[in-house]
Amino acid sequence: CEKKCGGEWISPEDISDDTLPDGIVLCPDQSPDHYCDCGGDCSQQPSWCACTEAKDCCGAAQQVIVLCPGQPQENYCDCDDD
Repeated sequence: CEKKCGGEWISPEDISDDTLPDGIVLCPDQSPDHYCDCGGDCSQQPSWCACTEAKDCCGAAQQVIVLCPGQPQENYCDCDDD
């Protein structure tokens, strides 16, 4: 059930102001490895998502819920802290 909560990990070497992948925000004064993925980082790394553009992106992101096969509904993964 891994990797259902988001896309692939992005290497900091692949991130620059000119080539940000869709759904990724690099706030001013953050190093490339502290990009906001507009998903889990919104709650797990809030300082990475502190600029207006990232906050907007986090607000627009839909909450993802994953229920792995064989698990009862109360064991869902909210892709946040689970």
